[in-house]
Amino acid sequence: MTPIPVKVLNFAREYLPGRSRRPALPPGCDDSMSLKVSIIINNFNYGQYIATCIESALSQTYKNIEIIVSDDGSTDNSRAIIESFGSSILATFKPNGGQGSALNAGYQRSIGDLVIFLDADDLLWPSCVAEIVRHWRPDLMKLHFNLAVIDASGDPVGSLYLNPPLPRGDLRQRLLTYGSVPSMGMSGNVFPRTFLEQVMPMPEVGWERGADTYLFNLATLTGQIGAIDEPLGAYRAHGNNVSAKVKEGKVNKAALRKFLQREILTDQSLAAYGQKIGVNYRLGTLTGSLPHIQQLFLHEKFFREDRCFGEKSVIKHFMLYLKLLLQSESLLLYKKPIIAGWSLGVMLLPKSLAQPLVVMGYRFGAVLAATKVLSRPAGNYPARSSS
Repeated sequence: MTPIPVKVLNFAREYLPGRSRRPALPPGCDDSMSLKVSIIINNFNYGQYIATCIESALSQTYKNIEIIVSDDGSTDNSRAIIESFGSSILATFKPNGGQGSALNAGYQRSIGDLVIFLDADDLLWPSCVAEIVRHWRPDLMKLHFNLAVIDASGDPVGSLYLNPPLPRGDLRQRLLTYGSVPSMGMSGNVFPRTFLEQVMPMPEVGWERGADTYLFNLATLTGQIGAIDEPLGAYRAHGNNVSAKVKEGKVNKAALRKFLQREILTDQSLAAYGQKIGVNYRLGTLTGSLPHIQQLFLHEKFFREDRCFGEKSVIKHFMLYLKLLLQSESLLLYKKPIIAGWSLGVMLLPKSLAQPLVVMGYRFGAVLAATKVLSRPAGNYPARSSS
């Protein structure tokens, strides 16, 4: 078996607060192991990481857990590694269908009161589940916790996935206004079964990657969100898990298109689920937001000939984007003319000259929606009409 690297465990001890600094338990909670916690690992061709991930789940100090590994048709050595853990885990091997289908298959076998969906390239620190149970409240629809960033070899890079404090409380009004709320990615969330029973099985078409977006947005729309600012695990940054909008010095058409399509699906999911639970989410809130319109303008600037997002001209997309930019109340005032000037250059220059300008924008923050998507390697999923 592959043990959790000592350097990562030392990093965990450095970050985790001492017991005297931990908050008092909320009413109705105790320090027993009455809550069953399911850790569902979704894997696709991560044979080089899956053993360490499983070991991190098995190493939890909180023992009332079950560990389920849902393999999504891997073609590498993943199956042999997973099977080597024997009866210490529950393993599911299914044909390749994408991340959403892998989550569904794993969830179907689970019985936990709380559920963590863990990406196979990430890992949990030994005290992770114990800390989650200590912080859990019955009114939460989701609790997210920070993750330290490690590189492909497991070395800490000295940063966290999100700068604290993490968003918490009732975030519905922000979601209803902007269509999105910052959240930890897949491995940094835990959901109660009472919520998951309302939204699982999740849709699979269109959610072959980035399935965490579906879950954490619907949880936010449902009710209270809890947060732990300290990292309780590690997010591995290795190049395949970020849906990079820049690839080989150029705008990555596939990643940009998938991002836009996923936001359309998210917008539709929020509207449909909001209607189900009696919350008035207006369809088009997310897809009409400044970050989405900016990314849509960039897509149409470079790839309009594919006609993926309607017939509106590039100039019309640009004018709407510029209007939203100047009206934005969330951007610092000094940033608006900088981003506006950059955008005008992208609009006026020919594609060959605008390309490096956009790449620079992604790298230096002029692009407002360059978000991470936690998932598996690209290029190995069956073709889907909405992917």
